[in-house]
Amino acid sequence: MPRDETSGPKRTSAERRRSRRYTAEFLSGMALVVLLLLLPSEPLLARAPQELRVLWAVLPLVPLLWSAAAVVRHLRRVDELQRRMVVDALAWGFGAAMMAAIGAALIRSAGVAVGDVEWAVFLTGMLGFAAAATIGSARASR
Repeated sequence: MPRDETSGPKRTSAERRRSRRYTAEFLSGMALVVLLLLLPSEPLLARAPQELRVLWAVLPLVPLLWSAAAVVRHLRRVDELQRRMVVDALAWGFGAAMMAAIGAALIRSAGVAVGDVEWAVFLTGMLGFAAAATIGSARASR
């Protein structure tokens, strides 16, 4: 069904430009995080001192901070409605991550081995954020 002029707010060219800039900034940081995590570092670091191994292990935090800063910069650039939508999505993502963390802790307190759940908590939060942002954007476009 074609979209008519009354079917929701149209985005201005400035809004589209801000959105593209945010997407590029955020995804470039996340892509670098994934690249650093997937690099085969074990052969290089097998005999390296512990300090170097720790430095390599936390190196993905740098592009992760870049992505977090991209979110903050985006929030400063957008109007009130878009800001509210992003903050709502962040709240849903944070809530999802906390539920996953508490759920794992409660299961562990029952004596069940849950293993290393850090990545599951992170991914739950990111997926919660992405889902809430997508749903919020679709609702605002109606």
